[in-house]
Amino acid sequence: MSASLEEYILLLLSDSNLPTGGFIASSGLESYVQHGFLPSSDAATKTAGIIAFTRRSVHSYAALNLPFFAGIHAAVAALRCPGEGEGVERAYVEVKRLDDLNESMMLNHIARRASTAQGVALLTLYERALAGEEEVEGKCKKLVEKLRMGIRKGEVYGHLVTGLAVLTASLGLSIDASKHLFLFLHARSLLSSAIRMNVIGPYVSHRLLLHDVRPLVEEALASNLTTKTIPIEDDGMPGELGATDEDGPATTWPLGEILATRHDLLHSKIFNS
Repeated sequence: MSASLEEYILLLLSDSNLPTGGFIASSGLESYVQHGFLPSSDAATKTAGIIAFTRRSVHSYAALNLPFFAGIHAAVAALRCPGEGEGVERAYVEVKRLDDLNESMMLNHIARRASTAQGVALLTLYERALAGEEEVEGKCKKLVEKLRMGIRKGEVYGHLVTGLAVLTASLGLSIDASKHLFLFLHARSLLSSAIRMNVIGPYVSHRLLLHDVRPLVEEALASNLTTKTIPIEDDGMPGELGATDEDGPATTWPLGEILATRHDLLHSKIFNS
């Protein structure tokens, strides 16, 4: 894929009209604010609080999801290699395995609910709007059709990390560009949520995206270069992950998980997570 085409696809996938979270999910921010954890003395203090929340949320989101994203992206990208005759079934098994692991690693039902809603929407977006007619993309489309059928049967969860990794790999985007997009969309959805809650304004949000979010995303990417998911041995049993527990997916912000879990208990709310 040429650099210009990849850049154009990234711009397309950054469209705020796509089902990537900013209008339906706050990723715990609404609960964080309503529980009184966001300083509210003045605008500058609120802005600093949003930056702090975004930093913790992005790092925890990256530590938990990037290993799954990389594994799913690699499994789907292999379908674009010449000679992958029966690769669809093999890719489906691997994607389902990582999707199941991602489900088990999420610590609250609120996050699972929002994640599956967005993941299914992204798979639908690829199948109905973005899939090409070339033979190599035909195999990717067969995989997406199989995943969507598995979701309807209750065999596949279809989390957000699964949907976006499958979509970007099917379109031929590189793993580095795809991971950067994945974290950028999460950070942007947090700021979009803050705007809808009237915590910050759109001008402040764009200033944060330009000057504060970029280094946060790059830092989170750099901190999770070596993380990996649990391998499967030839006998089908889980293998050794690594020398320490830090080698695998992890939640790094327990308070954020606790507050996100309490979202359904809020007296009034505008988001579903």
